[in-house]
Amino acid sequence: MKKEVLIFIFDGYADWEPAYICSELNSTDSEYVIKTLSLDKTPKILAY
Repeated sequence: MKKEVLIFIFDGYADWEPAYICSELNSTDSEYVIKTLSLDKTPKILAY
């Protein structure tokens, strides 16, 4: 069973911050799976 890594998404979230580690952790031979979570289901606005 793979271990879960949870990424909390919020308004102002900069998607590049965890991008490097998430791509490595989510590779096919990894023992991890990436999942995202948020307080609600509304689309989030990225920080610039």
